[in-house]
Amino acid sequence: MNDKMLFLFDVDGTLIDTETHQIPLSTITALQQLHKQGHLLGISTGRSLPSLKNGGFASLIDWDFFLCNNGQAIFNKKQEILHLACIPQASVEKCMQVAHAQQNPILIIHGEGEYLTAAPNELVYQALDFFKELVPEVKPYDGQPVIMMIAYGPLQYDYASYHEIDGIHIIPGLSTYADIVLKDYHNHLIDF
Repeated sequence: MNDKMLFLFDVDGTLIDTETHQIPLSTITALQQLHKQGHLLGISTGRSLPSLKNGGFASLIDWDFFLCNNGQAIFNKKQEILHLACIPQASVEKCMQVAHAQQNPILIIHGEGEYLTAAPNELVYQALDFFKELVPEVKPYDGQPVIMMIAYGPLQYDYASYHEIDGIHIIPGLSTYADIVLKDYHNHLIDF
């Protein structure tokens, strides 16, 4: 009988204590013990790989893989791309039009990184503070494939203008942001 098991961990509200916003030492110790016992450990999160790196989560232990962006990006232990599921180009462009009309930047997440399409505003700073993240690079969208985007709006905002765009699904967050992901992606099978 093979006793090796697979353990997947979310970051927010699972690895991170919701009150202290820190990873408890007991959690790190438990992860290290599981790894020493030969179990496979992975992160499964809505966060991007750059977010995991910036937050120190990617180097917390020797992870076996990373399921990022709600499963739309999968990386091996060397952080090499195994799978990407991208949002249709037309949907990306329509989201950018909505964000521009609202005078908000949008965060573009692609296979190798992320950036804001315009200078950050107060909504962006609030969301970054919520996640304890640094301000991403600011540059114009250059047409590369997009895994996921983050839109910004006030707390309790309904993101109605985004809901009208084909090919995407909106997941409002706990702060001043919403994840924009590939519509119905959870119905796809991943073969890698």
